Amino acid sequence: MIRCITVLLLLLPFSAIAQNWKTFDQADILFTARYPADWVNKIKEDKKVFFTSPSESKDDAFAENINVIVSSDPSFGTTLKIKGVIQEVIDNVKTSFNNFAEESRTELKWDGIDAVEITYTGNTKGEEDRKSVV
Repeated sequence: MIRCITVLLLLLPFSAIAQNWKTFDQADILFTARYPADWVNKIKEDKKVFFTSPSESKDDAFAENINVIVSSDPSFGTTLKIKGVIQEVIDNVKTSFNNFAEESRTELKWDGIDAVEITYTGNTKGEEDRKSVV
């Protein structure tokens, strides 16, 4: 069973609180994010940004990964609110898991910005026997 805690827009391990941080800010991609200095970011086609953690040891085969895809829709106006897109995000996450179950959803402020913390469980499709924590 996989237990995941996701803070939308910024997902970082609790151990990262004491780390040095970098700021991702690219005007043409339309979002800004702070991330741990030892993580790597890559920008791919269609304004897709990937943040990946380093290995914790030579035997560490698991890397935390945050994928951000930015798009705009004129019908949303000039300001996008997380409350307006959260269900679509959850529905997209569901497609990656068997037995997806949302355990909790909490609205909060993160550095003064609206955010949502979602806790969910499930098995990664094709990896039912593997256990992971994100």
